Amino acid sequence: MIVLEENSVYSIWREYTLSYNDREVLMWLYCPIVGAEAISLYNMLDTLIGNKNRYDSMFNSDLAKRLAISINELDLNRKKLEAVNLLETYRKEDVSGIKYIYKLLPPATPKKFFSDSNIVLKGLLCKTMGEKYMLNAREHFAIGASISSEYVDVSTSATDVYLIDLDEPYYEMENGYTSFVDKQFKSVESDFDKEVFYEGLKERHVDKAIIDDDLSEILRIGTIYGVKPEKCAELVENSISSNNVFSVENFKNLAMSLVKYGSKKDFIRSNTSGNTESARTLREYENISPADFLGLVSGATPLKSELELIDTLSKEYGFTSGIINFILDYTLTHCDNKLPEKFVLKVAITLKRSNIKTAYDAMATLYRNDKNAKKYINKDAQVTHRQSATNSDLEETSEKENVDVSNLDVLIGDDEL
Repeated sequence: MIVLEENSVYSIWREYTLSYNDREVLMWLYCPIVGAEAISLYNMLDTLIGNKNRYDSMFNSDLAKRLAISINELDLNRKKLEAVNLLETYRKEDVSGIKYIYKLLPPATPKKFFSDSNIVLKGLLCKTMGEKYMLNAREHFAIGASISSEYVDVSTSATDVYLIDLDEPYYEMENGYTSFVDKQFKSVESDFDKEVFYEGLKERHVDKAIIDDDLSEILRIGTIYGVKPEKCAELVENSISSNNVFSVENFKNLAMSLVKYGSKKDFIRSNTSGNTESARTLREYENISPADFLGLVSGATPLKSELELIDTLSKEYGFTSGIINFILDYTLTHCDNKLPEKFVLKVAITLKRSNIKTAYDAMATLYRNDKNAKKYINKDAQVTHRQSATNSDLEETSEKENVDVSNLDVLIGDDEL
């Protein structure tokens, strides 16, 4: 068995790009088997090679120093990666010295990892973490998994929380508002034509099996950044490496690069009072992608940090485009046309805790205790003439780069925080 020499050098080879799903697999399924140091070595090699296919030559002793481990520990962790097929090592010795090539290998897909043929890795994971962890891991990576019938729905209804008198004029429905919410409503998510997307893949000779594990991410990213299905197919093709490995991260970066705007347009919240106008506002939120909405109201290409923030609201909080657009609009209104990340995330946390599912529920929740709710919904004004929040503390802090999010309790109520 080869033992690494102090004065030996190494090069890195790689023929793929890690996707977000790959990184999740590494942490969930491989890290418990090989340990954190081995995963750190894998990530270090992946980072050093960057977006290239080759990385030449460095001393193994320097690699060990980068990881704050000894050369013997480096050798041990290298062997752990080889044992689970994450690394191949090649050695050459000549008059110039000893050289190694570390060829990085992609982790198995969840489907392959949990397949009946993969007895060794499944067995090692179960032996290390136990059967319960195995079941949780399988559920984490399952596509379209449903809640077990052993669980009972104990969700709270509106009448359990709010005092509702249907005889009050606020609950009159003759203006057709109910049909708007449940029947006429069509979100930008539902507008994504998967058949057009699949046809685009077929025209480009892209095998759908390559993106099976990342399909939901592709559709989510395409939706929030307003990428048409046929364009999504093109971006998928451009995000596949030479050895047919798809990279979600590359796909997302390409999608963000398409978001461009040159002229400002008006987003009119409403022009008269009444539920119908509020419904029209909500329809605007629901029928446009967050990236398009932000570009529409600002008349400029959104910053990458703003697009990443939209991705966070979608990916980490699970919000629909309608809810995200309302959060963006709410923040711009109360923060002088700025999008402070702390403010946005505080609003997001509030809505997440309230189990918000629609833009209408988001609006109702945030403005429940806001004295200016009626003015916000019914005011005959364009987004270009937004006024800052009436609360003086929020006005003062919104001018700073880092908004004091503690002032949010003025807007959404102490009970929501």
